[in-house]
Amino acid sequence: MRSKSRELIVIQSAYTYETLLKQGLLDFATSKNLNGYFARVITVHPAATLEHEINDRNRYGKLLVIQHSESFLFIEAKVGRFWHLRRFPIINFIISQIELILHLIRFSFCKSDILIRGEDPRYNGALAFILSRLNGLPLILGTWGNPDRIRKFLGKPLLPRIFGNVKLEESCERFLLKRADYVFVQNQDNWDYAVSYGADEKNIRLFRLGNAIHQSHFLAPEHRNFESRLFPLIAHQGFKICTISRLEKLKLVDHALKSFSLMKSASKSHLYIFGDGSEKGKLLELARDLGIDDRVHLLGNVNQDVLAQLLPKMDLVLAPLIGRALTEVALAARAIVAYNVDCHPEIVKHKFTGILVKYEDIIEMASAGDFLLDNFNEAQVMGSNARRFALEFMNPEKLIREQKENYNEIFEHTLWNRLKK
Repeated sequence: MRSKSRELIVIQSAYTYETLLKQGLLDFATSKNLNGYFARVITVHPAATLEHEINDRNRYGKLLVIQHSESFLFIEAKVGRFWHLRRFPIINFIISQIELILHLIRFSFCKSDILIRGEDPRYNGALAFILSRLNGLPLILGTWGNPDRIRKFLGKPLLPRIFGNVKLEESCERFLLKRADYVFVQNQDNWDYAVSYGADEKNIRLFRLGNAIHQSHFLAPEHRNFESRLFPLIAHQGFKICTISRLEKLKLVDHALKSFSLMKSASKSHLYIFGDGSEKGKLLELARDLGIDDRVHLLGNVNQDVLAQLLPKMDLVLAPLIGRALTEVALAARAIVAYNVDCHPEIVKHKFTGILVKYEDIIEMASAGDFLLDNFNEAQVMGSNARRFALEFMNPEKLIREQKENYNEIFEHTLWNRLKK
């Protein structure tokens, strides 16, 4: 099948187009064309205005279709279709989603060279299921985390506005994973979760996302030009410690603050937190309660070029649960202390590329952080090892080859099934 005809529809709710631009994260979407393997990638957000206030007119309206380039299209549905139906949010949302589905059917109907991928086995996956069945296409689901662990921590569904309780959300995941023709996972933890919810192991494929990392992070730390305008952000005496995360409860950013406060070197160190989210106010309050507010600096969301310049200036990274950013700090050759959970063990090899500590053990994280600061030469060796390992493990060219092989298999399987009919 010629690359000029292949298309991929990706249904996701992680980022809006505006956020991708502001944070320098366009690689999140553009990397999915695999250097031209797909002629066009259509990135779909089914509820792009969810964070807007109920009485904000921008929350409602028609689909937003953004032609970023010939190869990349972004489609964003709003939470409600009509302003005057804002007092009937469920009806308004359903109308908006029907419009989205009809629009996507027009893109995909009767095409043999298009694939549809839902980026979770919940709402995004449900939309992918509807479209794939209507078009006779394989159902492809991405499973990039372990919802069971998150639900246990939060005590509620990941999508409480859609699924009223945990059991309903879990039932949706089981329904979709049992019917998925292909399940993409990025690590063994994700694999185990998918199997436990009914996915057939022969349908699961490792699909690491290193090719979605911004290219600035692959530059050697010594070759990253540090802009003088950034110096005031980190112009503090002493050790520089950081964490990178969305400021949400499930990301355990408070564990980084608590561990930092327990470190014996805390009095001569500063903690920098990259990221933003709903927990910002609570984290600032926690820093005051712990007596470290003068040494905690919330830098918010910074774009990837800025992050790539700042990371090599850090002496230590605390990683309670930082996901993809773990690859970025490894590429910056930083010393890392990480909880032994999710994707962390794949990058952090204990005492070789960093230190792994027991999940949710705040005291052990603090102790390991002190060890690395007290043994700085050893920490630098671990950081260098982390960069070398990440360069190989997340090598974009290698990952693109692997992902192309997965898609070739899917296209061949789809064509064979159609020929049989």
